[in-house]
Amino acid sequence: LMTVALNRFYRANPIIIFVVSAIIGGLFEAAVSLFMQVGFGAVAWDYTGMTLFGIPDPVAIIFQGRTATPFMIMWGGLGFVWIKLCLPWLLRLINLIPWSLRY
Repeated sequence: LMTVALNRFYRANPIIIFVVSAIIGGLFEAAVSLFMQVGFGAVAWDYTGMTLFGIPDPVAIIFQGRTATPFMIMWGGLGFVWIKLCLPWLLRLINLIPWSLRY
């Protein structure tokens, strides 16, 4: 998901990459949590009651504890590292493989 969604933002402002990554990661985390709860009756994580500097986390409240601001920040950082550092290295490695072998 990150590669498909962020590839078009490769040359964008780093803040845009970070924000888009945070949103995608947070929404994905919330969707997986909901799927696990509805599909299997399992609650693997619950951030209800999480606070930010002593005040309730608004993201955790909106998403009913399925994701939280610190984890969305983590997703933003991971997406930025993936798009700016890991993916270019991986693509250079893939481009070393001759076209005939790739197909």
